[in-house]
Amino acid sequence: MGKDFLLEINTEELPAGYVKEALESLSAGFIASMDLKPGALSANLATKNKLILYVEGISEKTEEVSQEVFGPPKRIAFDEKGNPTKQAIGFAKNQGVKVEDLKIKKTPKGEY
Repeated sequence: MGKDFLLEINTEELPAGYVKEALESLSAGFIASMDLKPGALSANLATKNKLILYVEGISEKTEEVSQEVFGPPKRIAFDEKGNPTKQAIGFAKNQGVKVEDLKIKKTPKGEY
């Protein structure tokens, strides 16, 4: 069972012509970032000083997402003996994984 979620953003006074556009942009961005279905918002309200989103029954957890990311080419990432180079170590660090967890994959452009 989901929980109710309220997002209230207080702002400086927004020009009247921008309030609707700001609320629509906030709503669309929230729906996209939370991977919600269109129409998931129970309410979205705005005044010249507030933007408010309300969702009933939002999931308490998001689904785990797996993403494949290509790093430097194998010839650059590993030396002749198969040891990781600075580029492989830096790539692993930037991706938040261990160098040992890196895998070589063949693509039409070569091995990565």
